[in-house]
Formats: sequence, C-alpha cells, structure tokens
Amino acid sequence: MAPITQASDFIVADDFLVCRREACNFALLWIIQSTVMIGGMLMLGYDRIDDQFGFPLGVPTWYLVACVLPSLVFLIVSIVMALRMEEVAVK
Repeated sequence: MAPITQASDFIVADDFLVCRREACNFALLWIIQSTVMIGGMLMLGYDRIDDQFGFPLGVPTWYLVACVLPSLVFLIVSIVMALRMEEVAVK
C-alpha cells in the first residue's frame, strides 16, 4: 500500500464519524455530570455537621440530592443517548 501523500487521499469512513460523534457527546455528558455532582457536593455538603431534613434511605439528604439523584438522571440520559445513536448508526 502506498503512503498517503495528500490530504485528499485519506478517505474518512462513516463509522469513524459516528464513533467520533458518540465519543464527543458522552465526553460532554461526563463533563456536565461531574460539574453538577461536584458543585452539588460543595454547595450542599461542605461543612455540614447535621442534616435538618433527616436521613432518607439511611444517607444524608445532601448526599442523596448531590450524588445519587444526578447519577440516576445521567444514567437514564446516557441510556437514551446510546439507544438513539444506535438507531442513527444503523440507518
């Protein structure tokens, strides 16, 4: 096989473009999730000694709101994104 000498000799496969789009979307989702969770932990749980709302499910409320709830929401969002991207890739 001859070496590639010009940019026009390189043919980008459609699968590569789909993989790149999926990687970019999930990287953006990860950045948003990390920002929401770390920001929530800092705002709600930093220097918190007692919890005025009690301990639902055996954990502090700030942990439930800042960690568990965003994790579940972003898990559902990522599943929906993966299923939609699979439909687009098949077409």
